[in-house]
Amino acid sequence: MAKANIELVACEETYNSLVTFKNVEEMNEVVRVYRDDIKKLDIRGDMKQNLSKLIMIIKEHSCKYFGVSFLTKRSMSKILEVSYKTIQRLMIRLRDLGMVKEYDMKRPSDMRQTSNIVTILPIVKEEESNKEPAKTPVKCPAKKTTTQDLKTKTFKTYKQRNNNISTEDTLNNLKSAEFVAHWVNPRFTNLANSYFSKAKTIEELWRVVLQNNTTAAFNKEQEAHIGYIALKELVMKMKSGTRFNKSIFAYFHGVVDKLMGKFYFDKKFMDEENLEF
Repeated sequence: MAKANIELVACEETYNSLVTFKNVEEMNEVVRVYRDDIKKLDIRGDMKQNLSKLIMIIKEHSCKYFGVSFLTKRSMSKILEVSYKTIQRLMIRLRDLGMVKEYDMKRPSDMRQTSNIVTILPIVKEEESNKEPAKTPVKCPAKKTTTQDLKTKTFKTYKQRNNNISTEDTLNNLKSAEFVAHWVNPRFTNLANSYFSKAKTIEELWRVVLQNNTTAAFNKEQEAHIGYIALKELVMKMKSGTRFNKSIFAYFHGVVDKLMGKFYFDKKFMDEENLEF
């Protein structure tokens, strides 16, 4: 599915439309409630601590427009002293908890994508849940932006890998790939051999798993287990006849990233030493 064009332009009118609180006191009270909720989560202690610290960091950078933060994920990772990947996973968790929301933005000068804006969401009271949904933020006047302008380098990288590997070719259940590199997990190779005929394809798929675990958040068994699940999802998608807009590697990257974000907060999974496939 193609990514939708970014609608919001970074300008004063947009910032004002995204404000979620009347004053700092109101914002502080909501963040206090959210931090109490985080303490009650059934996840590892270090994750609770990082989630609590992160929402405080966002709050501290949301005082000009109450509840609206311009802080980049790169800056968050430096302040919290964790990896960029960890910040991404923490942000996903905060979004899933309904505590924050991210908006894609584009610069008014050239209409290209710029850093996202993060807003702290107010607590929705029960009596307000039946009210009409909030209006869409006001859009600043902007010239038309093409999809080509908003493509990211990440997708280009995975697209380039697929230049010589077609979906039809990888679906052929031929002989097992005998010369898959030694650094590819054997269990992953065994499953991949049933569906992919080229060793290069299997190696590239496993490399995606390794790249998503560069911070070593998962041990080798956990890493292989996630790769195994992601590979099965990819194969099922291919068998259904799905046409990939970018490449199988770009799709696989998204599946692995989503799974790692999910399992990172799964206390039982992270504490498990030996996983069965």
